[in-house]
Amino acid sequence: MERQQYFNNLQRKLLTRAMWGWTALLSEIETLDIPSQFDIFPEAYAWCAAGTYQHSIDNEAATLYPDDAPPDVQPVTCFGDGNFLFRAFSIIFFGNQDHHTEFRIRAVCKLAKNEKSYLNNDFLHSLTGAKNVVESLLPSSVFVNAKDSSASYQREVLRTLKPFTFANMWHMFSLANVLGCTVQSVYPYVQNPGTNRSLVNIFIF
Repeated sequence: MERQQYFNNLQRKLLTRAMWGWTALLSEIETLDIPSQFDIFPEAYAWCAAGTYQHSIDNEAATLYPDDAPPDVQPVTCFGDGNFLFRAFSIIFFGNQDHHTEFRIRAVCKLAKNEKSYLNNDFLHSLTGAKNVVESLLPSSVFVNAKDSSASYQREVLRTLKPFTFANMWHMFSLANVLGCTVQSVYPYVQNPGTNRSLVNIFIF
């Protein structure tokens, strides 16, 4: 089975389980064992060695590129259909946008299996160096019920299992963990009263 077909089929399977709620989805994810043939890094190394990376600069995004961002990189075009965070990771690791479903599935599975960690400020501090991340960032990332952050978190994970749904910083956190590498989130200087830039323009370790 081809890589893309495997993850497309898996997404459909998980969406069916998610119709029965969080517990059903989590039970399915707990038994999931992604075949080693679909490990990310061997294929990523192969295309890097082949030098097949070809993308055009996103000129509009370049006008928003902040001066505290890495000077040796530039924003590239990415299809904005709600999958663009996962398309961006696909570009980085595979040289094209075709594997966005895989990154969505990997992120959602990581979040579902590790809810307690991703709602723990000490754990998030170890990833970002920031304090009180849950209280400061979660409300701007998801619709939060102040009495039950767990329910808000679960609802958001279920929502973002669907294709064409926008991701948030928790997906960045999980993908950094999935990939085992440092991820830098670059956020422009824009007026957004609901977002603390110091919590989204960060390194995630």
